[in-house]
Amino acid sequence: MNINNRIIINENMTMNQIIHITVFCLAVCLLSACGEKKITVKGTDGTEYESYQECCEAQDFQAAHQFLAKMKNAIIEKESSSEKYQAEKMFNEAKEEVFKQEALFLMSQNNEEAQSRILYLLKEEGDNTDHIDMLVDLAIENDDEAYVKRLTNLYKKDVDDDILKQIVEYLSSKKTEENKDFLMSLLKRLDEESLLLKIAIRNEDKVFVDEYLQSHTLSIDDEDIMNYLAASKEKKYTERIIATLTKMDAEISQKPKMGKTEVGDNYGKDKKEFIQKCNSFKEGVEELNNSCMIVLSIAIKNKNQYLAQRAVSMVKSNIHVENPQYFTFIVREDNEDIANAKKTYNEAVRSGAFK
Repeated sequence: MNINNRIIINENMTMNQIIHITVFCLAVCLLSACGEKKITVKGTDGTEYESYQECCEAQDFQAAHQFLAKMKNAIIEKESSSEKYQAEKMFNEAKEEVFKQEALFLMSQNNEEAQSRILYLLKEEGDNTDHIDMLVDLAIENDDEAYVKRLTNLYKKDVDDDILKQIVEYLSSKKTEENKDFLMSLLKRLDEESLLLKIAIRNEDKVFVDEYLQSHTLSIDDEDIMNYLAASKEKKYTERIIATLTKMDAEISQKPKMGKTEVGDNYGKDKKEFIQKCNSFKEGVEELNNSCMIVLSIAIKNKNQYLAQRAVSMVKSNIHVENPQYFTFIVREDNEDIANAKKTYNEAVRSGAFK
């Protein structure tokens, strides 16, 4: 009950009137206090619980869920938005705690019925990712391979990187074809195949690396796979790396004519197009040459002289553009990148980097 009207006591009131008003106010306060109902539930053995914490402590999760249901119903009875907000916050905290305590209890049972109950609880909550993470961690700790897979299949997208690495490392450590196929399917579904490649490289799983290279584009920026391929010193891997550089070379736009070029007026359109053409070529060559230098660095690091030589040979001449007059451009070759690549390679040879 709320008091919306102000009660004003003035000096003309009698003492009896003041007493009556005071008694009325006290009655209103008592009625308001009684309006906040205390939640209690009875457990399976007749025990009365006054909090969800007591239910969990007694491992009476049926009573805990009854308590949650009453908390949820109490939200509807709240009159103000602030009261509803606080009640909803308390309910969500209670729901989270009950789930965790019940899940921990069920995991300790280590049987099919308990595991199925956990999956049911997860489904009720819409496969809460944080809860799945917690359960996966416990299942790995218990070395329950089958249950790890059941839980992992519940993931949709955006799985925590640390948890995903933990799953991959755990299942791949079993070194079975079944687990390998399971992980490939899982990581494809989650768009995380590169993680499996890292594990395969670490475990020196050459078969998987070959299978991966057959169906994926090689990225020069992927240090793990590049170091693996360079360190192997196998010609087929070197050719695969060079093929990636060759593809980049083929995608570079046409090289502008060297020397002096006069562009037409055409309201400045011809000049703009010529500048764009020069910039496009320069940017493409810069990207290629930077990739070649990355490959050269990796080749030196892994003592792969043949790959180093091939990388140097792929470095391309760039251009330098001058615009002395509005309609006049002078384009010259720029061989600085080639000179730097050769210098880096020669210094590596002299220092004995390939021995």
